[in-house]
Amino acid sequence: MKNKILVVAFLLLASVAAWAQEFVVDNLKYTVTDAEKHEVSVGQGETELVGDFVIPSKVENGGVTYTITSISERGFSWCIDLNSITIPNTVKIIKDEAFYCCKGLKSVTIPDSVTYISDSTFAFCYALTTVSIPNNVTCIGKYAFCWCEKLSSINIPNSVTSIGEKAFSSCQSLSSVVIGDSVNSIGDNAFSNCENLTSVIIGDSVKNIGREAFLYCENLATVVIGGSVKSIGDKAFAYCSDLTSVTIPNSVEYIGDGAFDACSLTSVIIPNSIKHINDGVFANNDLTSIIIPDGVTSIGVGAFINCTKLESVSIPNSVKNIGRDAFRDCNITLVTLPDSVVSIGEDAFKYVKNIVYSGDAEGSPWGALNVNATPDTEGFIYADSKKTQLTAYVGDKTEITIPESVTSICDFTFYGCKKLISITIPKSVTTIGGWVFYGCTATIYCDVEERPDGWDGEWLGHTYKGKVVWKTATPVTETAANAVNIYAYGRSVVVENAAEEISVYDAMGRLVCRDAINRASNEIRVNNPGLYIVKVGDVAKRVMVN
Repeated sequence: MKNKILVVAFLLLASVAAWAQEFVVDNLKYTVTDAEKHEVSVGQGETELVGDFVIPSKVENGGVTYTITSISERGFSWCIDLNSITIPNTVKIIKDEAFYCCKGLKSVTIPDSVTYISDSTFAFCYALTTVSIPNNVTCIGKYAFCWCEKLSSINIPNSVTSIGEKAFSSCQSLSSVVIGDSVNSIGDNAFSNCENLTSVIIGDSVKNIGREAFLYCENLATVVIGGSVKSIGDKAFAYCSDLTSVTIPNSVEYIGDGAFDACSLTSVIIPNSIKHINDGVFANNDLTSIIIPDGVTSIGVGAFINCTKLESVSIPNSVKNIGRDAFRDCNITLVTLPDSVVSIGEDAFKYVKNIVYSGDAEGSPWGALNVNATPDTEGFIYADSKKTQLTAYVGDKTEITIPESVTSICDFTFYGCKKLISITIPKSVTTIGGWVFYGCTATIYCDVEERPDGWDGEWLGHTYKGKVVWKTATPVTETAANAVNIYAYGRSVVVENAAEEISVYDAMGRLVCRDAINRASNEIRVNNPGLYIVKVGDVAKRVMVN
C-alpha cells in the first residue's frame, strides 16, 4: 500500500512539474525547452493573433528571463487574420505546422539564426508572396510551403542540403526556382502542380530528383539538370507540356517510369550511362527521332507510346528486350532490329510500316504492318507478288494514284501519312480495311460514285480530317477554253493562266492527278501517252499526249 502511495505522489509531482514548464505572457504561450539554459518555445495564447506581429526575443516569468529559441509545433496555426510576422534572431528552429493555414499571412521575416524549417511550417498560407530563406537553413521539411498560392519566386541557399516531399507543391504563382549547390536531394512532389513555373536550375550537388518532383508544371520550358544527378524519379517531369528539350547528363543512371510522359519534347539526348529505358519514360511526346545509346539492354512497356511525330529510331545491338506497346502509335516508317533482341512485347511496334528483323523473337509482327517487306520504286508495299494487296505506303510524294493492279487495301495502310495531299483510289479496289487513313489529311478521290460494300464502314478512321470526293455520274465534256491555254508538251500537260484547280482525267474519265494554282504555267507530268481531258473549273479540253 505504501508503494502505491509513493507512485501516485510521484505522478502528481511529475504532472505539476510538466504544468510548470508552460506559462502565458501577453497572450503568448511559452514552453520551457531547456530549464538550465532558460530557453523556451513560443506559440499563440487563447486569443488568435491579428494584423502585424513581432515575436519578442526574451520573456520574463517568475523572476526568470527566458530566451525564445524555437516556434512551437502548431504554435501560430490557423491565425487566419495574421498579416505579417517577424521572428527574432534568437530562434533556431521553426517546428511542424508552426504557421499552418495562416491564410492571410503575406510576409515573414526569418532570421539567419534559423537552421531548420520543419514539416508544413507555412503550408496553406495562401497569401504569402515572398519569403527569404536564410543562409543557415540546412533542411526544408515536407509540405513546408505547400499551397502558398501567391509565392512567386524562391531562392534556395547553398546551406540547404535537402528539400522535403511536397515542400513547394501547388505554389501556383511560383515562376522560377534556383536550387543551391549544396542540395543533395529533391523530394517527391517537391514542386508538383506549380503550373506557372517556367524555369528550373538544378545545382551540381543534387544526386536524386524525387518521384513526381515537377509533375504538372505545365509552363516549365527550361530545365538545367546538374552534372551529379544519378536518378530521376517516376513521373518527375510528367505533364510538363511546355518542356520541349532537355539534356540528361552522363551522371544519370536511372530514369523512372513516365519521367517525361506527356511533355512536348522534340529532342532528347539519352546518356550512355542509361542501361534500361523504363516504362513510359518518353510516352506522349513530340519526339521526331531518337537514338538509343549502346549499352541499353531493355526498352520498357510503352516507353515511346503515342509519340506520333516519331518517324525514326535507332536500336543498338545491346538491346535484348523490348516491352509491350514500346513504340505503339508512333509514325515510324522503318525500324531495323538487331538479332540481339530476343523478346518483343505485344503491339510493341503497332502501326509501324515495316520492320527488318531476322531474329527469333515470338509474336511477329508485333502490331507492325509488315516485316521484312520491300517497297517498290513508288513507295508502295504489297502483301503479294501480283501487287493486288496494298499494305503500306512509305514514299515521300504528296500526290499519289494507287495502281490499278490493287484490289484490296489493308488496315492502316496510310496510317499517319500526313505529307500526302491527295490520294486517288481506282475502281479496281473492291475491298478496303478499317482505319486505312487514320491520321491523314489528304483529299481522297474515289473513282466510284459511292462507297462499295467491300469497303469497311470505318475505312477512313475517326481521326481522318481530309475530304472524300466521289466520281460523279456526269461524264467530263469539252467546253470553250476561253483564256486558259492548255496543250501537250512531251509526256506532260501544260496549263497556262489557270485561275482554278486543275484536274486531269484519262479517256475513260478517271482522275489521273490534280494540281493547285500556284504559278503562271503548270506542267503536269502524266507519264503514259494517250488522250487526256484537262479541266480547269468549268473549262475542259481534250489533249493528246504522244
